[in-house]
Amino acid sequence: MMMVSRFRVVAALAMGLGAIAAPNLAHADGVLRTVIVIDASSSMRATDPKELRKVAAELFVDLTRDGDQLAVVGFDGAPRNAMPALVTIRGPADRDAVKHAIRAVGNDGNWTDFTAGFLGARTILSATKPGPGDQDLVVFLTDGRCDPDPQGSIVEAAKAFGGGKSKIEEVCQEHVFTEQVAALGKARIYAVGLSRSAPKVFLEELGRRTGGVGVATDRADELPRLFEDIYARLFGGRLVEGPFGGAT
Repeated sequence: MMMVSRFRVVAALAMGLGAIAAPNLAHADGVLRTVIVIDASSSMRATDPKELRKVAAELFVDLTRDGDQLAVVGFDGAPRNAMPALVTIRGPADRDAVKHAIRAVGNDGNWTDFTAGFLGARTILSATKPGPGDQDLVVFLTDGRCDPDPQGSIVEAAKAFGGGKSKIEEVCQEHVFTEQVAALGKARIYAVGLSRSAPKVFLEELGRRTGGVGVATDRADELPRLFEDIYARLFGGRLVEGPFGGAT
């Protein structure tokens, strides 16, 4: 997609959200400290060839209030392309810095280790102490099931139970809950799966346990709308009735 087209999409969607979310913005206390976590595995080339996940993430940046904080981390078998710290949004230059980080997230990773994505978010959020009333958020996007490095600790742990893809997936998900989510404390997670193989039940449980939302879709063109809906829900609103963003 040409860059000008991407910005037209972002601008149009931001205008559409304004009438719904804007009335609540002044009533939100504290700073929203958000890390956007994006799958950088090579399968993204097929599931999102137009990189609409990046359009969606940039939309989220444009909607973010001045004074709130943002950061970005990509992941495959490990955190990658991570920003060194949260950026406080004070103007166009700060938004551009976050957008640059979004565009830098690749699509050539060999693995998809969910624990790596959440570790990246945790590292960034823990680097600075939140102030009174501040809220930590993680917006997590993946296009498939957990597929960690076969030489890593998750696969080794799964071997004790017979191994196999289903057991590896189970162990990976359990590590996310018991290690990464637990260490994130009160952070809310908004999890999005992009593909028919995305673990919808796991993503929904991530949202349920943390006070966020989880959803799966097999349409990349729904991502901007889903990220728009995430932002609306941060302030108690929603764009549509029914399931998260209308996805299933």
